[in-house]
Amino acid sequence: MLIKLLMLLLIILIALFLIIFLEPIHIDVYFDFIQGLKKGHIELKYYFIKIIKSIDEGYIKISFDTRFFSKNLKVIYQEDDNLQEGIDDNKNDNPGKTLDNTDNSSDADDSTNNKSVDTACNEEKADDDSTDTLQLIRKYYPEVMEVKGDIIRIILTFKKIIFLDENCINLAFGLIDNNITIKVSTFLWAITAPFYATGLRILIKPVMNEFRLDLNSRLNFQLSLLVLLQILLMIITNRKLLKLIIGLYKELN
Repeated sequence: MLIKLLMLLLIILIALFLIIFLEPIHIDVYFDFIQGLKKGHIELKYYFIKIIKSIDEGYIKISFDTRFFSKNLKVIYQEDDNLQEGIDDNKNDNPGKTLDNTDNSSDADDSTNNKSVDTACNEEKADDDSTDTLQLIRKYYPEVMEVKGDIIRIILTFKKIIFLDENCINLAFGLIDNNITIKVSTFLWAITAPFYATGLRILIKPVMNEFRLDLNSRLNFQLSLLVLLQILLMIITNRKLLKLIIGLYKELN
């Protein structure tokens, strides 16, 4: 009797495993990042659950979607604290208005000065970002090259993805340091080349003497959870790669 129960439990576990992992995840990505402006969405559908993340509007929508009907389960909006702070600052800065011409002229001068300061701050911030990015690349580039073969093996696993419709990724970037830009471009060309056979077009365009990152992507594909599980195991069992990922995560956060 005990053996029969164990066999039944084993059959149930196998059935659950097949139900969970054999159903592919349908992923639709539309993403643009041009001159610091982000827009687009990421859509995931697994069985009857659909999750949509709006990149420009910032909300996450979870819905129950079937062939016959669709129902929204929850919509999560991103709290815009910066916007609220800006509103509060405006209230504090403008307790009242006067019609005095001298005051208006003074306000106009202050506004011009503020714009000049903002422009200078933005330029300084861009320089700081480029410097930080270069330092990060110089720090981790040797470690990335050390596990380059492992990264390529993991990326080759993604060839099991079933691409639908037209898929393309266009990337234009520059890191001010032309030598680093060429090295990173060469590395990206090497790890993305296997995807051309799958129907995914990846165009990488290095930009010289400029700090720039423009990304345009259109992706529509299906991915099995078994592939994700395989990739996860490949990362966890590789100490150097896992250490690199943890280090980059800490640096970026």
